Amino acid sequence: MQILNGLELSKTIKSEIKEEVDMMVASGDRPPHLVAVLVGEDGASQTYVNNKIKSCRECGYESTLIKKDKETTEEELIRLIKRLNVDDHTPDIQKYSKEADILIVAVGKPNFVTKDMVKEGAIVFDVGITRVEDKKMKRGYRIVGDVDFESVAPITSYITPVPGGVGPMTVTMLLYNTLLARKKTVSFNA
Repeated sequence: MQILNGLELSKTIKSEIKEEVDMMVASGDRPPHLVAVLVGEDGASQTYVNNKIKSCRECGYESTLIKKDKETTEEELIRLIKRLNVDDHTPDIQKYSKEADILIVAVGKPNFVTKDMVKEGAIVFDVGITRVEDKKMKRGYRIVGDVDFESVAPITSYITPVPGGVGPMTVTMLLYNTLLARKKTVSFNA
């Protein structure tokens, strides 16, 4: 029997991470920033999160711990996570998006990516999904993506619409992967 020592391997990898973060900071960039959200008072979860914060310190990361009580609803948690995932500090985002042959957009801001941010002939996957108020719609809103489809579509070689692009495939592949997982638990070989 051999023991796979995660502690020793993690020390080696964290040392490499710290070295890269130190170079990043020395060149004037911001260090990575990890936000941990702890819901409730579970002791094991507290230990796990504390280890994350400690590891961030060791590697030169910034870190933030947000504690929520156990009554926090799923909806509140999702709103918090979406807010945390928005990074308005990416410098010169247009420069990077304009160079991309394949652009995958998931920023959580409706119509954020415009024609001037996309390289002609690029392939664009719009993963965003936002409800935008629209009194003309029976339900009072319409679904839009993070890409301004009307302005961007004419200059792309391929683009996914919202709705009707990435979303249906995400759901379908979830179903497919669930089927694969289930087939592994029963002796069914179709």
